[in-house]
Amino acid sequence: MKKHYLTICLLWVSISISWSQTSPSPVSNLYTNNPYILNPARAGNYLGMIGYAQYKSQFSSLDGAPRIINAGFHTPFNNFSGLGIRLQNETKGIFENFSLDGSYAHAIRLSPGQGLLLGVSLGIQNRQLDLDGLALDPSNDPVLNSSTYEETNFIVGTGITYINNDFELDVVLPRLLEQEEGFSQHIIALASYEFKIQANNLAIKPSVLYQNLPYSNNQFDVNVMATYNNTIWLQPTYRSNNSFLAMLGYSYKYMDISYSCQLYQGELAEISRFSHEVGIYIKLINKKASNIVRQRDWLLKHKNDRFKRRL
Repeated sequence: MKKHYLTICLLWVSISISWSQTSPSPVSNLYTNNPYILNPARAGNYLGMIGYAQYKSQFSSLDGAPRIINAGFHTPFNNFSGLGIRLQNETKGIFENFSLDGSYAHAIRLSPGQGLLLGVSLGIQNRQLDLDGLALDPSNDPVLNSSTYEETNFIVGTGITYINNDFELDVVLPRLLEQEEGFSQHIIALASYEFKIQANNLAIKPSVLYQNLPYSNNQFDVNVMATYNNTIWLQPTYRSNNSFLAMLGYSYKYMDISYSCQLYQGELAEISRFSHEVGIYIKLINKKASNIVRQRDWLLKHKNDRFKRRL
């Protein structure tokens, strides 16, 4: 019996550590390459449909550590709006969290090269326990057999994007409302500015992400993305939880491939040194567009009839 309760305690401690250390991180480290994964206002922000699939392994050398799968797509819907669907499945030991939501975004043109994107997401979230992997028999344990953790709730999120030429600002409430927990204080802000070096076909895009977290220390990322010829990009990142990230991506015709490696320092390094994430993106875009067309470029280059499609 003592061994039984010790095992349960260890499970809860491991989940508490995992929650406090990993949940504050963005759901994906590749958010600069795929901002829709953070902000529903980015739905339809390309010239066509974008489908994506991403896999993230945190503390990769630790059994039962968090594993996150993200998948979805988004597309322009009409002259001023976009639609999208996002799916996420997260496992942490015996705990599983599945969510599915739909997104709607609406664009408002303020002036040439300047505008707002307003977005909202609505979906469901299911939490449950996966007891198949336990070495002990949980049938007589009141904690593991209770329905305290297992539940399905409605979730609502919202976001806004402000664009002014090469400057972009996203403010997101990813869980504005959860059915059982009410309003959330979790807020994400992402600001970026792109410097273009035309002679070398190079773009440098520094950005800062800040998270206001209700149950742990607030967190920020500092990123510098360098893109060559709209084909290859590299990005180092410093995260305030004492970790560093290196990311890279390659675009070929209608497909993008991205990779992220996170290196932990300090106490986190005693658990595991690395986390990894890979992403694949399929672009079904206009035949005239040979490379991925970011929304900022669309705003600047198509300010006449085609410009009206988004702002």
